[in-house]
Amino acid sequence: IKVKDAIDISRGDVISRPNNLPIVSNQLSAMVCWMDDNPLAPGVRYLIKHGTKKTYGSIDNIFYEVDMDTLHRKDAANLPINGIGKVSLSTLEPLIFDPFRQNQETGTFIIIDPTSKRTVATGIILGIQEREKSHVNPSLSYKSWTISQEDIEKKNAHPASILWFTGLPASGKSTLCRELGERLFRSGHQVSLLDGDKLRMGLCRDLGFSRTERQENLRRAAEAAKLLYEAGQIVLCSFVSPYQEERDYVRSLVSQGRFMEIYVDCPLDACMERDPKGHYQQAKSGSIGQFTGISSPYEVPMRPDVTLKTHEQPIESCLNQLCQTLEKQHLLRGDFQGSTPV
Repeated sequence: IKVKDAIDISRGDVISRPNNLPIVSNQLSAMVCWMDDNPLAPGVRYLIKHGTKKTYGSIDNIFYEVDMDTLHRKDAANLPINGIGKVSLSTLEPLIFDPFRQNQETGTFIIIDPTSKRTVATGIILGIQEREKSHVNPSLSYKSWTISQEDIEKKNAHPASILWFTGLPASGKSTLCRELGERLFRSGHQVSLLDGDKLRMGLCRDLGFSRTERQENLRRAAEAAKLLYEAGQIVLCSFVSPYQEERDYVRSLVSQGRFMEIYVDCPLDACMERDPKGHYQQAKSGSIGQFTGISSPYEVPMRPDVTLKTHEQPIESCLNQLCQTLEKQHLLRGDFQGSTPV
């Protein structure tokens, strides 16, 4: 494909006519044919392949299964092998699609087991879930102001960046964020703090703790971090963010070298012993469901930029280690001249 202007096009993007725009959503209604020996159950995390795009997703609800003898609908808690049913599907990243009846190319997908890499289902998209009808509106536009991010960074004398602290609950993420933020502020840096609990009290207070709502919580956090980054800030983010795919998504939002994944490595037993909010105790008793580390998994970062062992090192030592890494990456005040770290 040749385009007249320089356009940022990447794998998975879609080109369409202005008056025939596809739907963009991560909340889908679909018919699926299940092909795995293990039944399809809501809430399990799968890899969704839609065209050339891959993202993680899960089945939120099974509306019904089709009885293949009578072709009538019947209630179903799961789908067995060769079962066909209508489901609601949520994906980590939005998909660009048309209903299958309109476009068979963009209206189909497959579901892949992320562990075995086997295709476990095929599906056709019926449309979006009724609670959300999000189309790309051609009348929407945004014109940037004349002050560039580079100008802001030169005035601040340091580059913008996103420092993403991830780890089990009670591992020490929020404490490190606060202490680092105060240290950077005192040394003249422009710094902001995004804490998971704080966002839950405001921007994300309408969200619960289902898998879909947790994904939306992280999406909002990522977009908020990006806005602060574009304003020239060093953005300190404290989120459990248990899945590598979610953390990689945030990394993809900013320039290379401007995102740092900081793994706060603290063993589960040490986190449970701290348990400052009593959440582990509640999770073990069953009063809190899908709690990371107890009833929900945590994917250890594959290649973190920094690993801090808060159960072995005092906070001051962790902060010194972190600041030394930031200096090596030229992310702090000093000899910064406006160039982009690589």
